Amino acid sequence: GGEDLGDEDDDGFQARLLSAAQVRSFAEHLASLTTEELTRRFDPDRMTKLQIYPDVIWKRPEEEDQPRGYLLAAFTDLREFVGSAAAEGDAVVVCIS
Repeated sequence: GGEDLGDEDDDGFQARLLSAAQVRSFAEHLASLTTEELTRRFDPDRMTKLQIYPDVIWKRPEEEDQPRGYLLAAFTDLREFVGSAAAEGDAVVVCIS
């Protein structure tokens, strides 16, 4: 989502701008998800097939790398960041590389 900022880098990634309203909506959505719901939805095969970043870890054995733990920790960090930005009325620039 968001507005394309038109600054594609050498790897083809583009930054996008989420408006303050979009950030609030995103924060509300993230706040509605529980870690139990994320755990229930965790589907390494599908995530790998869809190339969900970082797709190289999803099919690793749980004991080896704890991909589910990585996902839940990243989710917590994202929810905190987006929630804080929403509370401040800030927009957010997004670029995953």
